[in-house]
Amino acid sequence: MVIIVADDERIVLAAFRFMLERKLKGVRVCCTKQAEQLLDAVERRCPEVVILDWELPGEKPLPLINKLRDRCPNSTIIVTSMLPGAESRAIHSGADKVISKGEPPDGLIAYLQQLTAAQTPALRQ
Repeated sequence: MVIIVADDERIVLAAFRFMLERKLKGVRVCCTKQAEQLLDAVERRCPEVVILDWELPGEKPLPLINKLRDRCPNSTIIVTSMLPGAESRAIHSGADKVISKGEPPDGLIAYLQQLTAAQTPALRQ
């Protein structure tokens, strides 16, 4: 599974990479810090999952999510945010899931494990 994490905070990127690579088997994590880098990475890799900071520099969230969907329509887009009200706006904008940066990572890991389990039979064919 390829996961692209997009966040402008270096420590957040490092934490996501460390956590995801330790908790999920066979995952490849790529990190980007700006919207343009994210769009390029998605076009090159067409990841199964994009973990997107709601306030990623370089693009407003709605157009960015639309561009991500255009480039790789089957990617699962998970938005991360600390902003009140971001959840409903992100889901309305086309995100598949919203995770608060203030929550423990267990919910995100469980969700990604479900995605991996759902993809495994298709990958074996």
